[in-house]
Amino acid sequence: MATDSLEFFGKVDKDKDGNVGSPFPAWYFESKIDTMKETIQQRERALERGDIPPDYIYQTREDLKRDRERLDSIESSKPKLNDSQSDSLGKAYKNLSEGISESMFTRDDMQRGFADAHEEARRMVKPCIKVDPELARKCGIDTKDGMVSRNDASVILKIVGKSLGEETNVERLRRIK
Repeated sequence: MATDSLEFFGKVDKDKDGNVGSPFPAWYFESKIDTMKETIQQRERALERGDIPPDYIYQTREDLKRDRERLDSIESSKPKLNDSQSDSLGKAYKNLSEGISESMFTRDDMQRGFADAHEEARRMVKPCIKVDPELARKCGIDTKDGMVSRNDASVILKIVGKSLGEETNVERLRRIK
């Protein structure tokens, strides 16, 4: 696979022992990044206008410095894909989309109550979707004989999709009929 040097989780996502603390990398959460940027801008404007009491200026500057460094580390941890990586991830995204879609009952079956709840639950947690084990590992997912559950496949699809700028809402993959 052309994604050998690709890493989805950066230093900001790992604890001191190198373990990833979340199923998704920090760069995945764009709304939180936007909120962080806005908070930084608000603090900068407050400092420029002199709205911060003198006793709190030093602490505000330290907090601002810490927040800028964290934001920089989050933004720099987002993978910069080359062409071969984009192609490889694009194929994996397409294959995962198809596998997830096939494992879902149709929207009509769900609405009419024809879907077997036990089978739906089994597909969510039992390995039933083929995936590249190396890609799964890079997304923090363990495989069993090259297979993952639909829930795990959804996590991989979301991480890969977000890195490619693709749709990440798994429910959109559900067939209508």
